[in-house]
Amino acid sequence: MSAARDSPRARTAALFRLAVRELAHQRGFSLFFAVNLALGLLGAITLASVQSSIEETLAGRSRSFLAADLRIASTHPLSDSAWRTIEEEARPVAVSRPIQLYTMVAAGGQSRLAEVRGIDERFPLSGTVVLSGSGPVGPTQHRTLQREHAAWVDPSILVALDVELGDVLRLGHQEFRVTDTVLRDTGLSVRAIALAPRVYIAAEHMQGTGLIQTTSRVEYQTLLRLPSGTNATSTAEALRRRLDDPAVRITSHEEAIAAVSGAYSRVTRYLGAISLIALCLAGVACGYAFRSYVAGRVGDLAILMSLGASRTRAQALLVFQLTILGAAAATIAVVLAAALLPLTGRALADLLPAHVDLRVGSDEIGVTYAVALLFGTLSCLPFLASLRRLRIAALFQEHMSIALAAPRTRDILWYVPAAALIFVLARAQLGVLPQALGFMAILGVAAIAVSAIARGLLGSISRLDGGRGVAWRLALRQLSPRRRASRTAFVALALSSLLLVLPAQLRAVLDERLAPPPASEIPSLFLFDIQPEQTEPLNDLARRSGTHLQRVAPMVRARLDAINGSAIADVEIPRGNGRFDDPDRLRTRRYNLTYQSAIASTETLVEGRDFSGVYDPDGGQLPEISMEVDFARDLAVGVGDTLRFDIQGVPVEGRIVNLRSVDWSSMQPNFFVSLQPGVIEAAPAVFLASVPSMPTDERDRLQAAIVAAFPNVSVIDVTRIINRATGLISQLEWALGATTVTTVLVGFFLVVAIARDEARARHADINLLKILGARHSLLRRSVSAEFALLAVGAAGAGVALAITIGAVLAYRFLDTGPVTAWWPLVATLVLLPALSSATARLATRRVLRERPSLSMR
Repeated sequence: MSAARDSPRARTAALFRLAVRELAHQRGFSLFFAVNLALGLLGAITLASVQSSIEETLAGRSRSFLAADLRIASTHPLSDSAWRTIEEEARPVAVSRPIQLYTMVAAGGQSRLAEVRGIDERFPLSGTVVLSGSGPVGPTQHRTLQREHAAWVDPSILVALDVELGDVLRLGHQEFRVTDTVLRDTGLSVRAIALAPRVYIAAEHMQGTGLIQTTSRVEYQTLLRLPSGTNATSTAEALRRRLDDPAVRITSHEEAIAAVSGAYSRVTRYLGAISLIALCLAGVACGYAFRSYVAGRVGDLAILMSLGASRTRAQALLVFQLTILGAAAATIAVVLAAALLPLTGRALADLLPAHVDLRVGSDEIGVTYAVALLFGTLSCLPFLASLRRLRIAALFQEHMSIALAAPRTRDILWYVPAAALIFVLARAQLGVLPQALGFMAILGVAAIAVSAIARGLLGSISRLDGGRGVAWRLALRQLSPRRRASRTAFVALALSSLLLVLPAQLRAVLDERLAPPPASEIPSLFLFDIQPEQTEPLNDLARRSGTHLQRVAPMVRARLDAINGSAIADVEIPRGNGRFDDPDRLRTRRYNLTYQSAIASTETLVEGRDFSGVYDPDGGQLPEISMEVDFARDLAVGVGDTLRFDIQGVPVEGRIVNLRSVDWSSMQPNFFVSLQPGVIEAAPAVFLASVPSMPTDERDRLQAAIVAAFPNVSVIDVTRIINRATGLISQLEWALGATTVTTVLVGFFLVVAIARDEARARHADINLLKILGARHSLLRRSVSAEFALLAVGAAGAGVALAITIGAVLAYRFLDTGPVTAWWPLVATLVLLPALSSATARLATRRVLRERPSLSMR
């Protein structure tokens, strides 16, 4: 029996029971630790669950998203030779050839932009189009679509045009009867990324609308179903190598889903960085709370070791307790995340794919428990290690008190494992190594800067004139920079202030960057696909309606062929140099060029000079080019470099003479590349234009008149786009706000933990002052003043660093100046000292009530 009681399993079970019993007796500490760590984990698990749910939803619909295994899209019908190449390489078992374009649909004097799809009887090859009335589309529905000049429309079309089933829509020169609405579609049904609602007609009727012209922005699609077992992505890569046509874009269903999923992950990366900040704050708070707990239990641990328990066994007891608390924190975080996900889904409805099932998956649950168990323990590792230096002999020496050993400089190494875990999480959350290193660098530099500020500022505070106030002099004495406890508390409070304020500063920068211009400066309508001969008649129509066309800009499609005389395929373009992560995208994309005589009102000259006038082909100089500054950075070019474009087989080479910034939020016709007049006017072009701000009724009448007179001209109602964008930005701000609120809550826990720990550390000093005759009121004022001064200095340092870091990040990554969010700054500077002072007074109440003789034993 004795051997059984002394077995490792029995000793472990006994240690576990002791750990549970002590935590049950210390309910305040247990609850504080678990809830604080759970809040630190909550943002991360919620974001991970949203991203995982989206990826799972997209992966399950990858083929139905593309309506095929492979999509080949081009601005012209495929040639016979291209089709032979496709048949040789892909060997498709089924083919569908839809035609897609953006154009206006009109009914009853109203109109709006729509994405029109002309489909054949084989569409879709994968997935299903489901109609509200007829159900899944099959041969019967396709025959009706062809025979009756029918149209299936997105339900929003009926609302926007005030029409019903059976009414007629006008597309170009033809009319189509609305026979059904689309209940479920192929593709990704996300209102946030849909430029216009969709209308289906039969492909054979597209030509009769008159909308397909030489310069129309029509996309000819070839959808392929591949033989079973064929790798669609490998086939797409092989076709891209063989076809080598920049006007042809080949996409597999896996690539399409990866691109959409990547767009979501870019949003969650920023939110994930804020959630990591919350986790860092939670770790610091856990460390402070655990140190106070261990300091209060150090006598019991010493007695346990004096009775024969090894130091390792005492440490194991605390590790058991941390493990239990970590598991409890993970459970709370998982339950809270599961409860909040439905609310998240409703709040972000326009940003999420339709029918996405938001849930906390098993992977997210496993990672949450692993992080909670590891991080909870690693955050407290320095205090676990301090037990190795605990002097048990002090128990048997008169007038000696048992206490944790004072920290040493090299004890900072015990924080390395926790920092390493944060780095691993940052690498996983932010996706790329440079961003993870940048995140850790910001935290490291901030900690070093705050430590330096602590020495100088605490020294200045401690030298202030205390006057005649005893409480004031006592408070200043405790803030000596030589006191390690004061410096540690200052650094922790300053970092807390920094991490609380920084997300609000970055949010303010994003709000400023995304904010649209004043309503009076936003155009009412944006027109495109205007034929050259239509510009003057269209302007006449606008003038008769009491307005005019703003900047009428020509647009010529081209391919970038060479940079500084080197073929584009041989040019080294730095990855991640700017807006595009993939240099191949820069090499193969088609560009929209324009020509203009001077810098437009929505542009600002950054470097170089303006155009020298109309190009003289006999002057012996290359044509002059103006480039948007960020786009030039993407291509790693600047003033003096040469570019050669291929415009429908005709090479056009020019030299960059200036770089300009563009106000893209102006909603005016803007371009990355502009050439001086006299170079590309003979090239096939369409024109873009905008109409100034107008009252709603006048805007609707003008739009209807444009569609009736010029059916090929597409019109975007900018006001509706801005309203929709404002709603989407509001949803993003909700997500930012919710993540920031979590950080604030964790910051509150950290302030409480610091104040309680400092009050505990002052236990002996307070009792000594009571023995010397100090009154309770004097001691309360002294404690309040000490913590208020400490928090004021720390909050000021943290806020100053937050403003500095926010300005640097705004300039480096968003190309904008600093924007200050004042209310978080003021709230931090006011509430942090008040909270620290109040918490310290509450924490010292118990000490003040004790009898001095009892406390000083």
